[in-house]
Amino acid sequence: MREGAWINAATGKFEWITEHSDWIKVPQNAAKIGLPENTLRAISEISNDYSGPRREKILRLVMNAGGGFIRVRGHRTHITFEFTVPTKTALRACSNFLGNVAGPLTALRFNNLSTNETIEFFYTEFEEQVKRHNF
Repeated sequence: MREGAWINAATGKFEWITEHSDWIKVPQNAAKIGLPENTLRAISEISNDYSGPRREKILRLVMNAGGGFIRVRGHRTHITFEFTVPTKTALRACSNFLGNVAGPLTALRFNNLSTNETIEFFYTEFEEQVKRHNF
């Protein structure tokens, strides 16, 4: 998998994207994934600098919006998830997405940007990790 996606952490709904910051700023795209209107208004005023602090601000505003959003990016042999919601929430929200795209040996990396916690494991371990983080 090389594509990117946004996952709504509250619903598990996901959408494939082109570039995270640009895609989410399109009103029709934001509506598809359930981004609150006030967040869309806030990010629409920020230009994307593609590697700098403005892009990071856009991503953080989206990740913190509503019930939270998860940024997904495929990197050949692994998939990275970035989020600010509790890790257990993110793991549950990613279940449907992973069921559609992951094979048993797909490596997964979950980065909680609020706690700086990173966990990595293969998809075959996903259910065990969900149970482990269900405290």
